[in-house]
Amino acid sequence: MLAAHEELERALSPYGHRQTLLHHVAANGIEMVRQWQSPKKAPELARMLLHAGADPDANAESYGGENTPLVLVCSSAHPAEAGTQAAIVDVLCREGACINGIQGDGALLWTATIWGYPKAVDMLVRHRAFANNLVLAAAIGDVGSVEEALDWPREDLAIPCTNKTLSAHHLVEYALIYAAGLRRRSVVKRLLLEKPDLSITEPIYGATARSMAEHHSYADIVAML
Repeated sequence: MLAAHEELERALSPYGHRQTLLHHVAANGIEMVRQWQSPKKAPELARMLLHAGADPDANAESYGGENTPLVLVCSSAHPAEAGTQAAIVDVLCREGACINGIQGDGALLWTATIWGYPKAVDMLVRHRAFANNLVLAAAIGDVGSVEEALDWPREDLAIPCTNKTLSAHHLVEYALIYAAGLRRRSVVKRLLLEKPDLSITEPIYGATARSMAEHHSYADIVAML
């Protein structure tokens, strides 16, 4: 079909989300009857589309803001549950997608962090996504980077692809919350030494560190907290 139909790999859906076929591989922000599928060959389908000329950073209109295939796959439950999410991220990164987001604001690492997908986070880090603040240092599970970031000047952090901001006054607590949601045991242990306020909630889900760990059924993290 790609050979027979010129520009099919860059064609936009007539539906409101205006997604390309590559976006559909992410299984996110499209019609529910098409969204639940995440076949085991999804990474190969992504590779095929990219080799045919699909734009790895095409922006759709599913949710507003940055809706590239990489952002959508980093927040999609279906490939995560199918075990294909990290492999799709790997293909997109290898084939030229902007690893730190089309705005250079770390949107992909933030997205995988906020949605609680450690395998996607790890794959992005493997492709050298930057973690340039305390929250992202905690998210990637690097205790050494967390130690360094604890000494950095603190400022409010805008969360890309959202209208939410993390207050500089509670960055330790936010770092702990998202580390708990990603099961970063060593980082949770280190941040608890800072005596954080465990009642603080993050602005996306209204979750504390404990409730985030409970949501993901991380009993070991709950016990630590």
